[in-house]
Amino acid sequence: MEILWKFLSSFPYAEQYPNIVDFRISRQIRDEESPAEVIVAAIAAAENQNPTSLPPIYDAVAADALNRLLVNGREDVEVSFTYYRYHVSASPTEVVLNPIE
Repeated sequence: MEILWKFLSSFPYAEQYPNIVDFRISRQIRDEESPAEVIVAAIAAAENQNPTSLPPIYDAVAADALNRLLVNGREDVEVSFTYYRYHVSASPTEVVLNPIE
């Protein structure tokens, strides 16, 4: 367990993403953020890359539709898709990333 904690605490943005559990990343969506931006930023942080170095998210999902659905949709909506080596589950309040093994 100590080795796992050392690995997770060495994650480049561990303070910004404190909910890393067994390689699963959970990130709350703030009111001023778009869900698509949160997804790209969280994956970039997990991969220690610049967000602009990732493929465009619209290659995986219609980002405008995703944002409209999650920002203006019902609370019980959840969208799941695969983007850049991660299974992404997004709701109006949270994004959860699970690496594809």
